[in-house]
Amino acid sequence: MVVDGVTVETESFNFTTAAEEHNAENALFLRDAAQVAGAYEMNWERLWSESR
Repeated sequence: MVVDGVTVETESFNFTTAAEEHNAENALFLRDAAQVAGAYEMNWERLWSESR
């Protein structure tokens, strides 16, 4: 997930009660990482264009 162009969150967490209370999940937040955010955005755009 690219939050604001410079913050990236990557994870196995799936935003459910089970994930929050029972599962072994992980989340990694990268702040001030514009280069990483740009790479994630480019990859998302590529995948989006391939899905049409």
